[in-house]
Amino acid sequence: MLCCVDSCRAFAALDGGHVAEWTLRFSGAEQACGDPAAFVDDMEATFDTLKKTIAANQAAMARWKKQQRRQQHKLEQQEQRAALAEAAAAAAAAAAEEEDDGGSAT
Repeated sequence: MLCCVDSCRAFAALDGGHVAEWTLRFSGAEQACGDPAAFVDDMEATFDTLKKTIAANQAAMARWKKQQRRQQHKLEQQEQRAALAEAAAAAAAAAAEEEDDGGSAT
């Protein structure tokens, strides 16, 4: 049972060498590997490529999230400016209306 756990840990850690070693251990007599060392090397290379791909994807996702936060912040600023402009226009209209009401009463 421990060997299954260890092989899963190796896979989760993206440790290609240990995954290859466990794969070779699990393969029975009917599964023969002509060059176990080459198999281990290939698995290590494959997992190294996988690690690089994952890292690149994580970096791209971080850049995308940063861009989304910037866009959201910019949108919020535009909405605040529009609300301020609307409030200023309403205040100016109210002041003009007061002037008109005050000027026609005299």
